[in-house]
Amino acid sequence: MLKIFRSRRKNLISDLPSKASAKGGGKTTKYFKYAVGEIVLVAIGILLALQINTWNSNRIVKQEEKAVLEKLSKDLEADYIRFTEIDSFYTEHLKYLKHKKGLIYKKDHTDDDIKELIYYGGAQILEINPRRTTFEEMINSGKIYNLTNDDLVDEIIEYYRMIDEGIYQLRQTRNEFRALFYGSDLTDYWSWKGEEYPFPYAKDFHNNQNTKAYKLLKQSAGWSTSIIDRSRSNNLIHITKNQELLSQLNNERLKHKD
Repeated sequence: MLKIFRSRRKNLISDLPSKASAKGGGKTTKYFKYAVGEIVLVAIGILLALQINTWNSNRIVKQEEKAVLEKLSKDLEADYIRFTEIDSFYTEHLKYLKHKKGLIYKKDHTDDDIKELIYYGGAQILEINPRRTTFEEMINSGKIYNLTNDDLVDEIIEYYRMIDEGIYQLRQTRNEFRALFYGSDLTDYWSWKGEEYPFPYAKDFHNNQNTKAYKLLKQSAGWSTSIIDRSRSNNLIHITKNQELLSQLNNERLKHKD
């Protein structure tokens, strides 16, 4: 296209009369044509420059978006590994807690029961610990709102909102459980933990189930199974949401393939 206009411009220049030979209206007309041609060439040049600049800017934005989506996908893949590890732990831990609860609720304890219960520690609640480096960078820089898919933006924000809510609930539950299980009312239960030979103390404790401490131990045993069962259910929701968002990210990445 530029070659055509350059050729036309060259022809106009060659047709211009010299100052010595040019006469009358012919000179004016040809100068006018030349001026118009120059204006057209300049306008076309500006439009082409703008088009190239826009194309280059869009290319850079797409490359940046592709890079962000890839990094976010890796974070979600790391989250998935963490969540599946938590699920495996909770599955086994729940079996352990239910077994210990059954022993605690028994009316008569054998010596073997006491030995099993000596080191019972109640529910162990795991931290979620998601990888959120990319998300926080996107939020702090505002780049999350540069993503071309608005629905995907909403899903990303909702995913991390859900994770934050899960972290808050777990920490609240842990604090409440610790206040009960490690509180002063269960001092008698914990008194043998530091003993070199705890069995005699534990046997006395478990054979007297009418004390306030033992009733609290029963309560904490029931609460432990409930806490871990609920925590596992919530973690399974995290796994589901994680896989749904990861699938959306992968679909969006396919749109940005070169």
